[in-house]
Amino acid sequence: MIRNAMDWVVYDTGSPIAGSDSRAPCVYFRPREAGDETFLTIRYGQGCNAHMGYWQNFGLTMTLQKDNEANCFHSGTIKHELLHVLGRFRP
Repeated sequence: MIRNAMDWVVYDTGSPIAGSDSRAPCVYFRPREAGDETFLTIRYGQGCNAHMGYWQNFGLTMTLQKDNEANCFHSGTIKHELLHVLGRFRP
């Protein structure tokens, strides 16, 4: 579910390619590698929340509560939090 939400964010934030149904990605997600200074850690915790905006050379955190009470494990909620990490505020 998290990977699918990431794929949606990559597609939805991409730039349309003329004459194609494809988009050129503006962002992407990949596993952290040694030496990465800017990265996102997704962890279990209390509530559904994330750092707001991209901070260079900083470890960003997104928290998803496991139980059904918080409703974090819905595609829309995960996408919402990923967009916060990219700097999108609520309308």
